[in-house]
Amino acid sequence: MKNSILTICRAVEHDYKDFIKSSYNSTAHYFIENAIAEDQGWLWFLTDDEIHEWEENPESRYHFVAEICDFLIRNFFDLPE
Repeated sequence: MKNSILTICRAVEHDYKDFIKSSYNSTAHYFIENAIAEDQGWLWFLTDDEIHEWEENPESRYHFVAEICDFLIRNFFDLPE
């Protein structure tokens, strides 16, 4: 994943905290639902090399999705304050 993804996610959480609080069970839920809903939404979290692997090896996608979900749950399980 991108080295800066934690910082980017925290900024998004801050910017959308009222919407997240009113519409989702957690910030992780917000990010996961958006990644699912958007065309290629999972790629937002990945480095260029990982995106290349995603595109070249469809079996790697399950690994990346699981890794992203784990990251989001570990870091954004709660609602923003």
